[in-house]
Amino acid sequence: MKYLLTILLLSAAGISTFAQTNRWTPTPNIQVGFMGGSFGPALEGRLGFGVKKQGLVLGLASGIDTYRFTSVPLVATATYSHGTRKWKPFASAAAGWNIAAVQPHEKGGQYQYPSGNTRFTNDFIWMPGSWVPASYRSGWLAEIGGGMGRHTKKGHAYTMGLHYSAKTISESMTELVWTGSTQIEHPATAHYLMQRISLRFGFTW
Repeated sequence: MKYLLTILLLSAAGISTFAQTNRWTPTPNIQVGFMGGSFGPALEGRLGFGVKKQGLVLGLASGIDTYRFTSVPLVATATYSHGTRKWKPFASAAAGWNIAAVQPHEKGGQYQYPSGNTRFTNDFIWMPGSWVPASYRSGWLAEIGGGMGRHTKKGHAYTMGLHYSAKTISESMTELVWTGSTQIEHPATAHYLMQRISLRFGFTW
């Protein structure tokens, strides 16, 4: 987490310098969303910092994504708003790193039996073992969407949009497989591509 915060602070400093030299205006934002897909409903929250010029906003964002496996997205973002009135439609896109932060209750794994020459106890009760959780590797995240924003005289904006996004995570585990006479270790890996739709609300300073 300290490494992630360092990246965000350094990136924000770089964007701020870029804004000053190119006359772009720094602009932070916050977003919350409700996601749905084949893995059920979930919530997301995101903080971003960028620079804007006319209707274009470029920046970075990070937060929390609880869809199926909890993760921390770290993405580059681009948003374009069109129009000069109070209500303006917008289109947006984002892509970047999906950092695995899988919670214990979300983890898969196997029930492993202790090593030994005997599979059953004398009274034929299954030998006790232990549940070994899987490990997870980070992947990528990409999204595209659009919506409507209500802009104030002070330059702030309230937004509501619908977004399609996909994220990936890899799950690895070592299975203990009984061959009939002994146990052998067998590596197993699953790659998840999770697609969903998000209804997202935001505020831009």
